[in-house]
Amino acid sequence: MLAFEVYYLSGRAYATDFQNRQRAEWPPHPARFFSALVATFYESGLGEEERKALEWLERQEPPHISASEACERRGVRAYVPVNDPEESGKGGNSFLPSGRKRQPRYFPSFHPEKPFVYFIWPCSEPEKQAERQQHTQALSDIAERITYLGSSVSLVQVRLCQSAPMPSFVPDEAGEVVLRVVGPGRLQALSEAYELGNRPPPSRWAAYRQVSEVGAESSEAESIFGDLSVFWLKSQSGQRLSIQCTLAVTDAMRSRLLQLAEDHPPDLLTGHGRHPHCAYIALPYVGHQYADGHVIGVALILPKGISPDARRTVLRVLGTLRDDPHLFIPGRGTWTVEHIIPGTAQRETLREQTWTKPAYEWRSVTPVLFDQFPKDKPGRTAGEIIIRSCEYIGLPAPVDVKLSPYASLVGVEPAGQFLTRRHPGDVPRYATHLTLTFDRKVRGPIVLGAGRYFGLGLLRPMAGS
Repeated sequence: MLAFEVYYLSGRAYATDFQNRQRAEWPPHPARFFSALVATFYESGLGEEERKALEWLERQEPPHISASEACERRGVRAYVPVNDPEESGKGGNSFLPSGRKRQPRYFPSFHPEKPFVYFIWPCSEPEKQAERQQHTQALSDIAERITYLGSSVSLVQVRLCQSAPMPSFVPDEAGEVVLRVVGPGRLQALSEAYELGNRPPPSRWAAYRQVSEVGAESSEAESIFGDLSVFWLKSQSGQRLSIQCTLAVTDAMRSRLLQLAEDHPPDLLTGHGRHPHCAYIALPYVGHQYADGHVIGVALILPKGISPDARRTVLRVLGTLRDDPHLFIPGRGTWTVEHIIPGTAQRETLREQTWTKPAYEWRSVTPVLFDQFPKDKPGRTAGEIIIRSCEYIGLPAPVDVKLSPYASLVGVEPAGQFLTRRHPGDVPRYATHLTLTFDRKVRGPIVLGAGRYFGLGLLRPMAGS
C-alpha cells in the first residue's frame, strides 16, 4: 500500500471546481494532488530519481480517497486586478495594480469535519522490492515539500504514511462521483504546458463510488434501497413548497427524468415490472426546534443489486438533468435543481447520511400508506401490515410499532393533511404516521408502504438511538 496524508493547517480547503469557478472542489481530485507533486518537484530542483517516481505513480490505477463530510462556503464575488499587463486595458500605468482592469473572482472553500484527506493506492507495489523502496523514498521527499493544495491560501502538510483510514471514495465505473485523475504521460504534458506558458491541459476523468460509513456492525440490517442522488430544489420566484406536496414534487421529478430519457426510459425510472425500482423522495426541513417542513431537496434512490449497466443508464439520465437543471411542478411553476456531490452538502437535510445512518429507532416524515385496510382478522392488524411492509423492503420485523395520525417530528403535518393520491381516480388508502423500533441497528434509506416509490412512507433515523 502507498498512502499520502494531507493535513489542512487552517481547517479549510480552498480549491475551485474545474467546471464551475463559483464552486469549491471536495474531495480534492487525484489530478490536483499529482499536479501539486509535480509543481513541488520542479520548484525544489529535485533529480532523476524523483522524476522516475512520479512517472511510476502516474501509471498506477486511480487511488482510493478517505475524506470526511464537508460544508461548503460559497465564494463572495470580488474584483481583482488581472496579472497580465497586456490585458489591463488602456489608460493608467498597467504595471501597478491601480492601473489594471479588474475581473470578478470567487474564493469558495470547504470546511471538512476532519482536516485530513488520504490518497491511497492499495495495490501499487512494483515487481521489485528495491524499486518500491526507492520510489517510496523519492515520493516522500517530494510530498514533505508541498505547502499548499489548490489555492495558495489552502496551506497543507503532506506526508507519506504507513497506514490510512478506510476509504470513503473508491473507483467504480458505475459510480456517481466523477473525479479528475492522471494516467501515463501526465508528467510530460504538465511539463510541456509550463514551458510553453500555457495552462495545464485537461486531465482524464474516472467514476468513483462513495463508500458507506466505516465501522458498521455486522449485525446491522439494511433495506433494498441503496444510494441517493440528491438535488437542491430552488424556486425561481421565492416561493416555498410544503411537505404536504410531496407527491407533486416526486411526480414532477419522475416526469422530468422520463422526458430526459427520451424514447427509451429504463424500467428503473418508469417503475414498470415486478423487480425493485428507483424511488423518488422529497427532502423537507424537519426534526429541529424551528423546522417548518418546507421541501429543500428532491432525491432519487437507487435499489441495491442492480447491474452496472442499469446503474450507468440511470446516472446518464441524471447527468442530463444536471446539464439542464429545471423542474416544472404543475401549479407551482418552474424550479431549479442543483446536484449535490456526496459529502459536500452544507444543509443537514441534503446530506445522504441524514437519511441513511444506522439507528434503532425510525420516525415517519411522510405518512405511510397501507396496501390494505387493517381489520380485526389474522394477519390484517395494523401492526402486522407494517411488519410485512418492512419485510417487503428487506428489513427485520420491528419489536415495537407506534401508530398515530400525528407526527412525532417537528415540522411534519398530521397524516390527514397530506396529498396521498397521485390521480383523482386512485383508490383511497389508510395513512398514518409511525415510530418503529428494531432489535438491531438498521441502515437506511427507509421508505415503507404503498406510496414508497413516490416519497410517502419516508422515515428518518433518530440520533443516539
